[in-house]
Formats: sequence, C-alpha cells, structure tokens
Amino acid sequence: MRQLIDQSELSRNQICLKADVDPSHLHRFYHGSGRLSNDTIDRLVAVLGVRLVVVWRCDNLFEEMNSFLLSHAQAREGKGGVMACVTRLGKGKQPPRAIDFADPEVGKRSRIRLGVVTHAEAVGAKLRIEKIVNAQTLNQSPDSETTCWLAGLPDVIFDRIARCGLCQPREFTPTLAEHFGDFLTRRKHDLKPSSYERLNDTAKKLL
Repeated sequence: MRQLIDQSELSRNQICLKADVDPSHLHRFYHGSGRLSNDTIDRLVAVLGVRLVVVWRCDNLFEEMNSFLLSHAQAREGKGGVMACVTRLGKGKQPPRAIDFADPEVGKRSRIRLGVVTHAEAVGAKLRIEKIVNAQTLNQSPDSETTCWLAGLPDVIFDRIARCGLCQPREFTPTLAEHFGDFLTRRKHDLKPSSYERLNDTAKKLL
C-alpha cells in the first residue's frame, strides 16, 4: 500500500481528501506506527485505481495445508498410519503452535501445545509424534532418534505428550536440598536438639 501511495500522481493530502480519510491516520500508517481498517483500505484502493490482492491472510492456511498434505501423502505411501498436522494458535510471524493428531485405534483427536516455536520446529515435532503413535500402534518402541528427541524435551512439553498417553511420565528426582530436608524432618523427633542442629548446619554447608 505504501508503494502504491508513492507511485500515485496524487499527493498524500489529495489521496486523503478524495478517499475521505483522516490525514493523521494515513500518516501514522505510512510511517509504520498505525494500521488501516478494511473500509479505509477499500476507499484508498478506489482512489488509487488499483486492484489490491491480500496475500498475507492466507499464510496460516497455506502453512496448515502444506503440513496436512505432507502427512496425507506419507500415509498413502505407507510411511505412517497416523496423520498429524501443525496448528497455529495465534497471529503474527511466530505465534504459538500445536500438534493435532488422531490415533486410528481409538479415534480420539488430541492436541499437544508446543508454545512459541518456528514452523520448521513444529513440523519436526509433528513427524516425531507420528512416529511415536505409529510405533505404539504396532506395539513397538520408537526409533533411537525419536527416543533421544523425546528425552531431550523440556519437562513442560514432555508432560503434555505424556498426558496424551504417548510416553510414560518422567520420574521425580528430588534435589539434594529436598533430600536433606526430608531426612531432617523425619529425624527431628528422635535426635537430640544438639545433634539435630549439627546435622542442619552440616546440610547448610553442603548446599
């Protein structure tokens, strides 16, 4: 739109006058500090005498369709029985994304939220999820690369995958501070106060 305004034989003030647009609104848009409504854009396009084709609004659709078609092609070729897709959960260049998939054995559709990741990272996660579900369907273990990928995930993402039944929850490992705290709590009533204080001081020094 800015390029069309620059190429026009009319000045910005003349364009605003003919399009019945507040010059201050166009000024803010032109310098990147404001947005135009659809109605304003329609009037500007009519004055500029051009046909404007909006492409950016289709980005989400193209992204999701590419992911879906890739999964569909893999399923038809026998590369995977489970079809998953990448879903955008917001707008912008890098919105939160999720993996939607359906287990053919159960027929239940599930969603694993990935947070703010790139489309390439989400597609990589989608392919791993498909491998995990397919391995479960065949009563097999995932391949070593998928197992390593799963083990390296942050706890929050791993827990979401575990809640979908795709892996076992991680076992909780207490920290050294928690271990000492639990030990001192259990021994507090069967130790002399002086012994308890010495143990407590020793624990503090170790931590």
